[in-house]
Amino acid sequence: MSSRAGGAPGGAIPRLFHVIAFAIAAGALACVAQELPPPDEGRTPPAGTAAAGTVARTPTPVPTLEGTTGLFAVTPGPTVISSACLQAASGPATPTPTPDPRATPRGLPPAPAPFVPDPLAEDPALKRRLLDVLGSRAGDYAFFVKDLSTGSGAAHDAGRVFNAASVFKLFVMLEVFNQQAAGLLDWDDRLTITPYYDGFGLSPRSTARCQVLTVAEAMDAMMSVSDNAAAVLLQDLVRAPNVNRSIQALGLKDSGLFTEGLPVTAADLGLLLEAIVRGAAVSEAASAEMIELMKGEVIDNGLRAGVPANVPVAHKTGNWSDATHDAGIVFAKDGPYVFVVLSDTDHETSVIRALSEAAYDYFTSR
Repeated sequence: MSSRAGGAPGGAIPRLFHVIAFAIAAGALACVAQELPPPDEGRTPPAGTAAAGTVARTPTPVPTLEGTTGLFAVTPGPTVISSACLQAASGPATPTPTPDPRATPRGLPPAPAPFVPDPLAEDPALKRRLLDVLGSRAGDYAFFVKDLSTGSGAAHDAGRVFNAASVFKLFVMLEVFNQQAAGLLDWDDRLTITPYYDGFGLSPRSTARCQVLTVAEAMDAMMSVSDNAAAVLLQDLVRAPNVNRSIQALGLKDSGLFTEGLPVTAADLGLLLEAIVRGAAVSEAASAEMIELMKGEVIDNGLRAGVPANVPVAHKTGNWSDATHDAGIVFAKDGPYVFVVLSDTDHETSVIRALSEAAYDYFTSR
C-alpha cells in the first residue's frame, strides 16, 4: 500500500470557536454536557502538534472480530498515549495555526451515486397524531417519518433549515466510508488526539489528550458517545468540502458543513437514512456498517426511549443550546421506518420521546 497523509487546509477559526475556546480555558464549560459543532472547514492545526493531520499507515487491515456484528464492534484495548505529543504539548503555545509540513494533498474522492427515493405518500392521520403531540410547540419543530415498506408517512416543515449540532457527524461518517471504499484511507490508519483536537473534547467523550487511535476507533467514539475531538479529527482527515460534495451527490439539497453555519433539514436527513437502510450509501456493506455504528449510540433519551427496548434503533442525536435533534431508523416488527425530529429548543428530549412513542404506536397498531 502507498502511504498517504491528510492535512487540514488553512484558514481562520470562526468566532464561535474562539468563544468556546476561551470558555474552556476559563473552566466555564467543564461540567456542561453538550455536543460541539464542527470547526471551520478552512482551519489548520497549530505548529507543535505534529500528529494532527498526519496518518501513519500500517500494513494490514483491522480484522472483524469473531462474535461481533461488524468492524466497529470491538473490545476496547488499553489507551495508547503518544509521548511525542505530550512533549510537544508541554512547550509554548503557538498563537497562529500553521499547516503540518508533512501533510500532502490527496486525490479527490469519487462522489457517491445519487439516491432517488420513492416520494413520500402523506398519511394525514399520522401527521395529525404527531402534530397533536406537539400542540402549540409545532412551530419549534420539524419532522419527517416514512415507513420504508409502504412509502407512507408524514412531514412537517421538513424543508426548514436548523443548526445541525452533532447530527453533522452523520455526514462525516458517510465521507469516511466513501474515502475508505476508494482506498484513500484505511480503518487501521493511526491518528492522534493532539492538544489542538483535545480542545474540542467537551463532555461526553471517550478519547483522551494525546491518545493514539485508529480511524475505526475514532469512528466508534464519534458515533457512540458523540465524541467531538474524534469528530473534528475525522472531519479534518476527510476534509469538509469533500463531505459537502458527497452529501450533495447523494441527493441532499440544503445541508452541509460551512464556515457560516451547519444547515440541516429533516427532508435531507430522511433521504440519507433511507439510502443507508436500502444499502445505497456508498455500498451495501458500508451501509450495513453505518447502521451498526448508529445502533451503538448511547444517548438514548429521544427516539430510542420512545420504543420498546427489544426494538433495534440506529440513530444520531444532536444537542446544543439552540438544537435538540434525533434522526434514526426504527426496525419495527413489520418493517423499518425512518424518523427525523429537529427543533430549535434547548435539550428538550422529552418531546422527541413522545413523538417517537406516537409514531411507533401508529405503525405497529395498524
